[in-house]
Amino acid sequence: GVAESFVFSDPQSASLKIRSLLETLVKDVYRINRFYLDRNARFVDWLTSAEFESVVSASILELMHAVRKSANKQIHSEAPKREKPAIALSSLAALYNITRWYFLAHLGGDKGSLPSQFQQPTQSDPEAAIAVQGALKKAVQDLEARNKAMSVELERAIAENKGAKHSHSELQELKAASDKYAETLGFNEEETRVRLVDTMIAKAGWDLSDENQVRVEEHVDHQPTATGSGYVDYVLWDSDGSPLAVVEAKRVAVSAADAREQAMIYAEALHKKHGVKPFVFYSNGIETYFLNWPGNEVPRRVYGIYSRESLRKLRREVDEGLVLAEVEPDLSIADRLHSLEAIKRVTESLDSGRRKALIALATGTGKTRVAISIADIILRAHWGKRILFLCDRVELREQAAQDFKRFLPDVTVAEFSSHSKEDKKTRIFVATYPSFHNHFENFDIGHFDLIICDEAHRTTGATLDGQEESNFVRVHRDDVVGGDKRLYMTATPRI
Repeated sequence: GVAESFVFSDPQSASLKIRSLLETLVKDVYRINRFYLDRNARFVDWLTSAEFESVVSASILELMHAVRKSANKQIHSEAPKREKPAIALSSLAALYNITRWYFLAHLGGDKGSLPSQFQQPTQSDPEAAIAVQGALKKAVQDLEARNKAMSVELERAIAENKGAKHSHSELQELKAASDKYAETLGFNEEETRVRLVDTMIAKAGWDLSDENQVRVEEHVDHQPTATGSGYVDYVLWDSDGSPLAVVEAKRVAVSAADAREQAMIYAEALHKKHGVKPFVFYSNGIETYFLNWPGNEVPRRVYGIYSRESLRKLRREVDEGLVLAEVEPDLSIADRLHSLEAIKRVTESLDSGRRKALIALATGTGKTRVAISIADIILRAHWGKRILFLCDRVELREQAAQDFKRFLPDVTVAEFSSHSKEDKKTRIFVATYPSFHNHFENFDIGHFDLIICDEAHRTTGATLDGQEESNFVRVHRDDVVGGDKRLYMTATPRI
């Protein structure tokens, strides 16, 4: 097919074609199930609608989101050039399994007519690739023409089905059928690794083909087995040869939490061998958890794997970090008694292991200065290097950026608009909620150490059925804006 032909010669185009086919498939799921599809909504909104999620298995949804995110990264040129073919190949493997499920669950196909396994395309000779370029372009044009004709039919069906609703029992039956067909695909541990976990690792910038970065099935001793040996699913390595993290992968059907004990046994074995405590990830491909073992934190759910730089940064913070409450606040930033009390309460809360704090102070009492002082303490205590400040209006963004630059003159501060280009060396980003939403996927989940949410009352409230979730509400979700700690500030707290 077209996408297969482009995986190595033009992975960006391959990812675009893979996503295009997935979008067409998703539209057809809406049509077949008589769901209303808002054509003005974004693709991510189609995938996260309550109706769509109610009839599509979690494992299939995860594959769809993996394809979507990979295409975004490729299209916006965020992936390093050497990683683009691997990312496109992972997307192609994911699409292969999505289409198998679609064939069974929505086209009434027979499992016996499906190919037994994914046939990975091989890298062709460059001259041969050039020779078929014209034919491929024509194939693309033919495919786009067919998609355009199909879109007209879909538009008609969507209009006819607007307002149509399934009963609760019907939705349950559809979901049960979807789960059955997903299970029929036989997602085993090896396939989980190839389709889901590999994709997460690659998207975080790790080169799976470089054993100096990632090793699969790494041998370790000190295991509770007859031979005393075992094999770690993945070990992520620093450039100095020390293990940064272990990743334990289980079958989709197994709870991710069940992998924690095994992952810790492997981590302890690596600690004995190398003298360094690695961080721990464990996943079933659908849910992934992160354990900051060196920092003695409790496990928490994450939505990806940390990049090498983010793990290095976190290790430095664990090794060099001070007790926040013992770091004296800079009185030139905030010196009022109520401000110092707020700073003290927040730093003590973070020292205790909590990841979130709320400051409620009246308008005009210096909330921004308190936030800058806490950011300053975080930086001086080596608890983090990168901070994101979010507010609700451009005027507040501009004022906050000026305040950060005024009180922290030695720290790089950048205002972030919807048209900004990310400079990942910046220490403090200042943005509005809507503008940053356009860029969050370009940062790995470990990029920000502290996210400060100004006017936090704007981030509360329910999202009604049929409504798009607000950019203000999304900020709470680690799958949208990944951050180690969050500080909320408001003058009008809501109960």
